[in-house]
Amino acid sequence: MSSRIRRAAPVRVRLVKALVAALVIAAVVGLPTGRAPTAFAHSGNESYLYLDVTDEAIGGHVEVPLLLAQEVLDRPLLVGDDREAAALADAGPALRDYVADHLRFVAPSGRALAISFTTLERSDQDLPYASLAFRVDLDGAEVPRILDITFDPFVVELPDRTALLVVRNDIEAGVVGNVDDALVRFDATASTQRVRLDDASWARNLWASIRLGVDHIRTGPDHVLFVLVLLLPSVLVRRSDRWIPASSFGVALRRVLGIATMFTIAHTITFSLAGLGVLPLPPSKLTEAVIAASITVAAFHNLRPLLHGRERVVAFGFGLFHGMGFAALVDDIQTGRSTQLVSLLGRNLGIEVGQATIIVLVFPALYLLRSTASYDAVLRWASLAFATVSIGWLVERLSEHDLGVNGAVEPLLRPSNAALTAASLLAIAGAWRWREGRRGRLVAG
Repeated sequence: MSSRIRRAAPVRVRLVKALVAALVIAAVVGLPTGRAPTAFAHSGNESYLYLDVTDEAIGGHVEVPLLLAQEVLDRPLLVGDDREAAALADAGPALRDYVADHLRFVAPSGRALAISFTTLERSDQDLPYASLAFRVDLDGAEVPRILDITFDPFVVELPDRTALLVVRNDIEAGVVGNVDDALVRFDATASTQRVRLDDASWARNLWASIRLGVDHIRTGPDHVLFVLVLLLPSVLVRRSDRWIPASSFGVALRRVLGIATMFTIAHTITFSLAGLGVLPLPPSKLTEAVIAASITVAAFHNLRPLLHGRERVVAFGFGLFHGMGFAALVDDIQTGRSTQLVSLLGRNLGIEVGQATIIVLVFPALYLLRSTASYDAVLRWASLAFATVSIGWLVERLSEHDLGVNGAVEPLLRPSNAALTAASLLAIAGAWRWREGRRGRLVAG
């Protein structure tokens, strides 16, 4: 008995270390980013100025409540769903002129910056709003980090009305996708205020981009499922047309790292080339359909290998399409080349952190279960479940009809309880392996 304990000790030590690493990474990745995932509720009494700042341009959009616009402009805007689009289009010129009279940007030199309005559309944020996109003409000058901004729609005409400024995107200052934290409040006594944007730096850009990459993995159930379906056979090797347990922790770990590395290389290539504008992307419908199909193929490969011994080839091939899916991350903000390169690096790192976290959380439990007779059933039923979900996604994405697959899957993959889930899975796997070992039912590697 003592010799068995001594031989088992190194494996237990490795597993304990892996669990500790999983808990630490899950805690870090699960930390709140300081921003809500959706926009804060619009009251209907406030107007909103959202800024998108890059190293080359300033733009954004203004949201004004239609109820107040209707009252001040004396134009029918809330006239029923079947006529509101026409009413908003008819009132568009007057609404643009009104907002233009109540929005002003002044550079530190004292020069007023010209504003061009582009699109006008309805935006329902709890209450009906009109959204006007705009861009600021810098006339070739550098983007100022200090601005005197006037923003007072309805503040003068109606008592106690206020307006808010939100810096939605300023990647050089580490702000990406912010819809929750207002920077400035305007009212009748302070309709013009000096706005100081956060200091720009590559470090802020990098950190914001890393968070964005991690968030993309956390909120992308199809990418998570693809990693999971690749992990299932990673603790096994194929011999004589059947899966058998890997002989050691090192063999299993090298196998999973090899598969993960090929997947990483592939999606990094297409993600980076697309982000730099070198690779033209196919229609998103096709890309998303191939990503769903990749899970189906990988799942059926687990049941009956389609490319015997070529799991790395499968991971690489489909990783190219996953990279195209990740490329949607770089379409939201247009930046200069130096900023873009830092952003791409950060988002790639964030994606890898998210992917590595999944591996670290799941691999120890799979390694413990690999030598139990029940792992064959785990592999089969989990692969069938993943295949079913991915086929549902494939049908949704090709037919463009929501079958509710995301709603069913996302709650199961939420990272908020990742550490607890990982610890529970490892404890259950450890207990089950101990039970099977006591009964002499472990499968030889």
